[in-house]
Amino acid sequence: MENNVSIELMVKNILTLLRDSQDNLCQATIRNYELSFEIILSHLNANGILMYDKESVFRICSDLCNNGGISKTRIKLLYTALMKLDYYSKHCALIPKDHSKLRLTCIDREHERIVSNYLAHCRHNQAIKEGTLRVKRVYGVHFMNYLSLRSIQVRDIDGKTILDYLATTNNKAEWTETTKNMSLYELRKFLTYLMDEHGVRTDAVSPLHVIFGCHTVHLPAYYEPDEVKKLVNSIDVSSPKGKRDYLICLLVSQLGMRAGDVSRLEFSNIHWDRDTIEIVQQKTGNPLVLPLLGALRFALLDYWKNSRQDCESDTILITLSKPHRCLSNAYLGSIIKERLEKAGIDISARKHGCHSMRHSLARNLLSGNEALSTITGILGHENSNTTRRYLGIDTRELRHISLEVPDGRN
Repeated sequence: MENNVSIELMVKNILTLLRDSQDNLCQATIRNYELSFEIILSHLNANGILMYDKESVFRICSDLCNNGGISKTRIKLLYTALMKLDYYSKHCALIPKDHSKLRLTCIDREHERIVSNYLAHCRHNQAIKEGTLRVKRVYGVHFMNYLSLRSIQVRDIDGKTILDYLATTNNKAEWTETTKNMSLYELRKFLTYLMDEHGVRTDAVSPLHVIFGCHTVHLPAYYEPDEVKKLVNSIDVSSPKGKRDYLICLLVSQLGMRAGDVSRLEFSNIHWDRDTIEIVQQKTGNPLVLPLLGALRFALLDYWKNSRQDCESDTILITLSKPHRCLSNAYLGSIIKERLEKAGIDISARKHGCHSMRHSLARNLLSGNEALSTITGILGHENSNTTRRYLGIDTRELRHISLEVPDGRN
């Protein structure tokens, strides 16, 4: 598609494609795109930009993001919308799913074959999800291209190779500490495969012996029990919004549910006869049974009978205004932030979304000498090692919270 095409027409076509997409985008996602394009079109029209020219459009929208008083979340959504607009201007189509990762390939054809075989090995032997495999591919290709640019053969990888590579990644200003740590974590797994399948020397992994996991750089924010109680008690439940927000706060603070599970919670997940909430976790695909606590049971009934608008969706939590749709993860996080601020709780130096409540519940249970296995069950982790890393627990701390060993007597 040539430049000087009506931006308004392009946006109309993009939104039509999004609504008809085989990816089955939820209404909340569609609405976010609609709002983002409305903002973009309004600002471009105000500046006399009616036909598409990439340089002009991106310059005007960059000024809007920098000086328009727009939230960080909305800026990200605007950027995503702009990328779709630019791709459509060239291909008259939507950006394919995982487009940027699909384009990532090794410089050397043999290296590309090795990475592909590694991913096939992970898929077959470890039953790893496609999303995780794409992450592994990114770091695998990055490492193999490092070798190619320095004419290093796979069979010649040694400890010095890895140390030099680590120095390179450590100096990448555009990589966050979390990205760097993830790179080390995935590199160790990749090297183990290369040692088994391609004869890489065992000393190659020596510089990585201290890498235990990829989630230990930044632990989620933590709120004291009194702060969580203050958050919940400060909500006025006399209004429909208050009833909804109160229920959301209980789900994340009392049960530690992830935002993705809260947004997808359906009436079919509530088992009143057993006093349980039974879900399949959106992140892991594993089943999880949680208790339907007294206060939570009352809040759910109050919201259902006195606040929730009638609609065909079985999703419990929906928007207050029409068209009624499920709440996005980002919107759930904004509700928690709003309620923390209204409760007078200082969030200036802490994250303040649903995950901070999940982490706070786990830490508070730990401080109350709850068994690690119990916390693991509540969080829905597959094993206690995951919970230990999640909480940043060291061996000495585990000794303080471990249960007494039974003496075998009845």
